[in-house]
Amino acid sequence: MNRERLIQQVKSEYARLAQLGSQSHFIDQTTAPATAYYEKALQTAINDITAGKYDDCVSGRQVVERIANSPHKPPELS
Repeated sequence: MNRERLIQQVKSEYARLAQLGSQSHFIDQTTAPATAYYEKALQTAINDITAGKYDDCVSGRQVVERIANSPHKPPELS
């Protein structure tokens, strides 16, 4: 898949997840906003896509799921 297209799909997916996280934050004020996490995750994903790490993925959602399910998350996402 085209890397630029994959990056756009990943941006959309993380924006959707951040929105959901922000909505739940209003319900539960004891948790920190999810936005910062998703911004870091997005930047990591963009760097990895640019480096070709996810060239076998067919969608941005697949990239996001792979990152979320990875046992070797970058320290900034742990």
